[in-house]
Amino acid sequence: MSGSRARTSRTSQARSSTIPGFAEFSNYPQTNRRTSDPEQSRRYDEYVVNLAKSFQKHELLIKKGDVMFWHPMLIHGGCPRLDRLATRKSYVLHVIAEGCDVGGRVKGPFNW
Repeated sequence: MSGSRARTSRTSQARSSTIPGFAEFSNYPQTNRRTSDPEQSRRYDEYVVNLAKSFQKHELLIKKGDVMFWHPMLIHGGCPRLDRLATRKSYVLHVIAEGCDVGGRVKGPFNW
């Protein structure tokens, strides 16, 4: 009985995973969009565009008051406006868990 309770308790908790050694990866965060050379950025953009072509695009109708959350690795973007007189306002918020912001360790030169 106690083993069953422990198993239930363990599976009901939030779970996560990690890749051993990833935190020590020497190229992160130095090789990223802020610091890559223009040719590397161009190749990255080309790669993403070509990768996106291999998937079906899904357009979503976003209504007033809707909230959307995107995983940062999900390829996403806007669609062309069909009515040039129509406008929309959006609020973008990037959230980083405590202890995960490494932006201060990135060395320039920066691309913007």
